[in-house]
Amino acid sequence: MKYVQECLPELAKTIDEEFGPGTAEKTRPLSHTRHVRFLFQVNQLYKDPAQTQPFAVENILNTVSDFQNHGMVAQDYDLVAIVHAEGWPLILDNNATERHQTANPFQADMEDLLRRNIHVFFCLNTARKKNVRTLQVISGVRFVTSGVTAIADFQADDYRYIQP
Repeated sequence: MKYVQECLPELAKTIDEEFGPGTAEKTRPLSHTRHVRFLFQVNQLYKDPAQTQPFAVENILNTVSDFQNHGMVAQDYDLVAIVHAEGWPLILDNNATERHQTANPFQADMEDLLRRNIHVFFCLNTARKKNVRTLQVISGVRFVTSGVTAIADFQADDYRYIQP
């Protein structure tokens, strides 16, 4: 098995500086750095009890950061987030002409994901239950007929499922 020290000397130096000498020689790097497909299920609004962090967004950004540390570029990976159930406010556009009565406390975070070419899909079953219309959704968000079946469908297309 290869370790970061052998594969990524610059990253190894940073790891040793941050965590202590010898850490890099104990750290396994990614073995798949091309054609990687991840699927994140986003079915909660908040990550923490203090309700200050959006669910899953930090994990998605950490994934992108790790890929970049391994020399990967956007063409090397495809990241998808399926938003449904209690995660639904994350896709709302607070600046929409016809705003939804619920506010999105994390709109900037979601727009950041979209700018990074992360594909965000919103469940139409959830939209129906929460009375969300397409004009109330952040530009760039796409739709799936059902979040749960879309997860299975993406998995059948070789996406690796992540439940943050």
